Amino acid sequence: FPVTIGGGYIPGAKVQNGIQRLIAEFMKEYLSSYVDCSLSYYYSSNNSGGHTHYRNISAHKLNRTFFATLQIPYQMLRNRDAVFLGFSGVIPKLLDFMSVKKVIFIYDFGFYTHPDLYDNPGRLKRQVDNSVKHADVIITLTHQIRQELLAQFNFLNTEKVHSIYAGIDHLNETVHKKRLMKHEYFLYVGVVKPVKNITGLL
Repeated sequence: FPVTIGGGYIPGAKVQNGIQRLIAEFMKEYLSSYVDCSLSYYYSSNNSGGHTHYRNISAHKLNRTFFATLQIPYQMLRNRDAVFLGFSGVIPKLLDFMSVKKVIFIYDFGFYTHPDLYDNPGRLKRQVDNSVKHADVIITLTHQIRQELLAQFNFLNTEKVHSIYAGIDHLNETVHKKRLMKHEYFLYVGVVKPVKNITGLL
């Protein structure tokens, strides 16, 4: 069955952030496991250099104007796509009225807990509120975010919310015979900012 992904990453291009890595790894694993399926990937990035060796990925660059609101739903209807994967956590509004399966990914609730760090937190809240309401499946990357999601939206059916931790197979495997430190420690690799809740981890 045909699957649609909307995002800002060009298949085969250099990965520049965590969401792009998720998209790239999903494409690779999905198409390796389901060789008879196809992916329609829509993006609006101006970056170049992307390419893919998978014959069943159809990548389409769309104009940035009305990219998510009109162009993705129109292309899905035209291509008869069956599933929409929203890696940005947002479902285009028109998909609410289309009989396609909608899957979204939720990473954090920074614009709820720290709205002062975002340009338009109100708009982000409205988008996520609508997407959570209409999603058939919601995926979080940790059990903690799953708990926060269910607390924020207590009407959700818990069976449609799943936690899938991100893998580390993109990292070079390094084996150390000695511990780096004698005492217990943990390693955090990422951006240090309030929305990451590092203080909560500590």
